[in-house]
Amino acid sequence: MAPLVWEEAAELARDGSEARLARLKRSESVLARYRERAGEIGEVWASTDDFVLHKYFGAASSAAEGDRDRRRVLAREEARLAAEGRVEWAPNDFPYDLEPGIAHFVVWSARGELSREEVLLLAREKAGPGVELAVFVNPPGLRSVHRVWHAHVLVRGPVETAPRPPE
Repeated sequence: MAPLVWEEAAELARDGSEARLARLKRSESVLARYRERAGEIGEVWASTDDFVLHKYFGAASSAAEGDRDRRRVLAREEARLAAEGRVEWAPNDFPYDLEPGIAHFVVWSARGELSREEVLLLAREKAGPGVELAVFVNPPGLRSVHRVWHAHVLVRGPVETAPRPPE
């Protein structure tokens, strides 16, 4: 399957339905890296959610008894992070297969759901002027991270203003 062009990716984001968003796929090489990393995370962390809380918010974790001593973020630590209300912007480590010139970012929120306007405001601030943005939240059936609210942001713009995710 060929990478999605901007017009189609932006339309999928606008539609937001599970059926349409399911058309967003990763390239074979990115999918292989994704699966490998998911396996590594599963060896160390009780869940992908625990890993995300630690990676993006610095959540303290401890070994979970009876769970092969995998790392877990305790509920009180999640509550502390939610109270702080932190929101993070990061390149998607495993971006969807999009045409060159489109960057894929994630807005992670420890405080819970953000409005579309809040996500767009942050995206405009981080991506800079002269870019086009498409924002969506995957429906529950398409999420790989369930406990940490997050939105996907696709950015298209001049190379000098659109940050590129790391390879």
